[in-house]
Amino acid sequence: MSSGRYLKNKRKSTINLSDEKYSDWAYLGYKDKMIYKADRQNDIFAGAASAVSGGLTEEQMDQYNPNSPYFNWQGGSPIETGKDIRYIVWNNTGIAFDMNLPAGQHNASVYISGVRAGAYVQVMDESGSVVLEEHLWSNPGGSRVYRKLNLGFDCDEAQKYTIRLMVDQEDREDADYSVSLFAAAVESTEVWPEPGISFVDGEGNPIGDLSSDTLVTTLQYQNTTTEDQSRMLVVAVYSADGRMVYSSQQIKTIAAGRKDTLQVTLTMPDNADGHFARDGYYAYVFLWDGRTFQPVCEKVEFGTDQESEPAAHKTPLEQSCPTPALAGTEQDKWWKTSHKAVVSDDSAYASYSARWNGMTR
Repeated sequence: MSSGRYLKNKRKSTINLSDEKYSDWAYLGYKDKMIYKADRQNDIFAGAASAVSGGLTEEQMDQYNPNSPYFNWQGGSPIETGKDIRYIVWNNTGIAFDMNLPAGQHNASVYISGVRAGAYVQVMDESGSVVLEEHLWSNPGGSRVYRKLNLGFDCDEAQKYTIRLMVDQEDREDADYSVSLFAAAVESTEVWPEPGISFVDGEGNPIGDLSSDTLVTTLQYQNTTTEDQSRMLVVAVYSADGRMVYSSQQIKTIAAGRKDTLQVTLTMPDNADGHFARDGYYAYVFLWDGRTFQPVCEKVEFGTDQESEPAAHKTPLEQSCPTPALAGTEQDKWWKTSHKAVVSDDSAYASYSARWNGMTR
């Protein structure tokens, strides 16, 4: 897709690499030189880009590519400040760079371009195995393509990956074809625990009944609205005849769009011998609006079924309340990809997105 449809003015195509959301960034458009976030040297981006074959050519885009995006940064090294920078490196085979990712979930944004050739991306692990190979665009002819490549990584442990932007040699002109690289940035995002509600004893062991004198109830909650929410988690223990014998609660304000944990610990000295489980005691868990004290979802019953296996996660609250999206669940198997044909007003780029969940073919 031609970039001319999206790039209408300079301010519309300016990318700020030093945005606070990025845990690391690198300007990779200079040959044999990388500009990196000063306080993250040799962290995620450890070196300049390299050619898959032959050498890289460095080009200032001002003269022949007036629609090229601009890049700004502050707090960089060895160049502290960049203002309206638009250098690229290009190659007619492919361009590669490495990322050393710590354990956790990371979203990488890679700013790329190309002309007179189709392109695809490869992601290789430290052993050299290709864990991803996906088509990016078809030969655009003489119209230069600009893209923001979004890659998501879920790493159980530290991993090294090589990102390769490749020319499709079966879909190119006879001459003057290439792929190009501007910059990359990584946003580290929270790997959130499984949503729903969990029950453990005082030692942290999952339990399914009131056989312990301590009940710790934890709810993972995500506020998916645009306003702050006050939420109260209430846990109450009842005897077999319906008499409440213990209760406690926690109230917390969950910021708009944020995830948080509510937790209530009940200590029950009368249950030192675990007789509550034998005598039919049970617990109810409620989630209320912290301002109006009205329920916001169905209550959860705990200990009423005398389950033989520990009940680490109950589902009614999970089904009834907003909960965080999961990485690595069934719908996220292998790579999830999507082309976005429409871009927002503050971006020069159409986006291509993919997510790696740590699995191998």
